[in-house]
Amino acid sequence: LAQAQSVSPVVAMEQSWQDRLARALSSPPKTSVPYTWRQPVIETGYYPLSCVAYSIIGLYCLRHHAVLKTHMPIPWSWQMEGWLLVVQGMASFSADVYALGVDSWFHLFDMVLATCLTVSFGVIVVVGTGSRDVVDWTIQCIGLVSIPLGLYFFEQSRESRRSGASGDPLLFAKWHTLWHLCYPTAGALIVFLASIRSRPPSPVSQTVRIVRWGVVGAAVALGAAFHSVISKRPDPPGELLLIEHDTR
Repeated sequence: LAQAQSVSPVVAMEQSWQDRLARALSSPPKTSVPYTWRQPVIETGYYPLSCVAYSIIGLYCLRHHAVLKTHMPIPWSWQMEGWLLVVQGMASFSADVYALGVDSWFHLFDMVLATCLTVSFGVIVVVGTGSRDVVDWTIQCIGLVSIPLGLYFFEQSRESRRSGASGDPLLFAKWHTLWHLCYPTAGALIVFLASIRSRPPSPVSQTVRIVRWGVVGAAVALGAAFHSVISKRPDPPGELLLIEHDTR
């Protein structure tokens, strides 16, 4: 009996995990933005336009990929980075404008791609710069400031939704617009500085590279922990408002 009691929580946990996975795959991700916010948020004008920022910086990377390959070398091609940013702009518009306040698979696609590009932004800042150039130090400072600032904007965007329909949709529009603009703006400054520099970055030692990869790993771990903490906080019942709207 004691053994059965000790095993049963594990079995229950496994079943709960399987049930959650089955439910997640059986229907589109739930929205946490009230449907009633859709019109006032979109009508701000600046909110939907902010989604295009990713595609603009992506097009710049595609146009100057040859220069960036030499002046800011990264583990993958700048053409790949550019196309991913272009697609991110379309994904952001699809999830945050077209499907705003509506359950949609666009939300999952936008979240996964945005997470990958956020990590790649940190890698670019750490790996794609030297150690003895003013431009390198400037790029690293931009990254050091913009990465936590972007996470702060993202958390404030989530916080503005927690009061549900009684909250302020314009406050959500402001914070989420800042989230959309933070990394593209910082990225635009970084790739512009890298593309106009007079020479490639100075080489760094193997020890410095190892330390930098350690910084990237720590940043990814902290980001995952940050996301885990804020994900455990309950979101407002935006999907209930959607159901209520549809049944009128």
